[in-house]
Amino acid sequence: MSQMPDIDSLLEADEKNVREMKKVFAGYQGLPELLNEAAVLHKTSSRAFGQALSQEVRGLPRDLPLENSLIVAEFVAKNHNGPLKS
Repeated sequence: MSQMPDIDSLLEADEKNVREMKKVFAGYQGLPELLNEAAVLHKTSSRAFGQALSQEVRGLPRDLPLENSLIVAEFVAKNHNGPLKS
């Protein structure tokens, strides 16, 4: 069974969604730019937190059992992720 009809219907739905969103955005001056700026800021801050987390995880002792190092890494990730959620 070919999956092309499914792909075609998904592409058609995407095109319809794009047209509808352009109509919505047209009613709000500057909204697309604001949304884009928010997305860029989120991406930048996520990357910065990820780099900080990576440095902390690299500082963990190498001889920790795998399950312990995963628990510590998860704790550190949750600590660094908090400011993004507030």
